[in-house]
Amino acid sequence: MSAIFQPQISSLESQIVEIQAKIAAFTEAESVTDGAIQALQGAVEKVTTLAPEAIANLKSAVLDLFRGDSSDDGGNQPIPPRS
Repeated sequence: MSAIFQPQISSLESQIVEIQAKIAAFTEAESVTDGAIQALQGAVEKVTTLAPEAIANLKSAVLDLFRGDSSDDGGNQPIPPRS
């Protein structure tokens, strides 16, 4: 009976391997992102202390990273600042 299901089992095993690889890639990307966010928070704190007027420049530079040269924002919308 197991021979009957062997193709499906093999297919599912392959899918599991692919999903595990994606999970590992997402975990690595999350780690990189967390580090980048922490670095950005540290930069904002230092800039706020040393040159408060530079925050607008920093914000603009960070937003420019997401804008790129394309007019397609990938569905991302700006978040209004907190009051």
